[in-house]
Amino acid sequence: MEELALDPKVYTRILAETIAQLYWKAHMDANDVEFVLAPPWKGNAVYHQGILAQPAVIESNVFGEHAVCILDFDLCRGMTMDKGGIEQAVKAFLGNDPYFPHPRRENSFDQLLWTESKTNS
Repeated sequence: MEELALDPKVYTRILAETIAQLYWKAHMDANDVEFVLAPPWKGNAVYHQGILAQPAVIESNVFGEHAVCILDFDLCRGMTMDKGGIEQAVKAFLGNDPYFPHPRRENSFDQLLWTESKTNS
């Protein structure tokens, strides 16, 4: 990200907010979801429960206008809002490849991203 002059905090915030919504609003464990960069949606507005469902558009010199999209929900499972559900979400989060910020990583960049994700979700 540094080589591409992309602000990792912007992407970390988007990922953290999306994962939080999957947990607390959709009651899904987010197991093995993947985030990708894609062109922003240019179609008709999509509303869900009266709220405009539209990704944040990010601008960069390398990619131009783009958005972060989420895909690959095949291993996601519903979760309960109790201790068992939280344990399920933690297990899914920690097992979700090396792409999510983790609290136990030792390098300073990963620690910065962890702090950003927990502060803004």
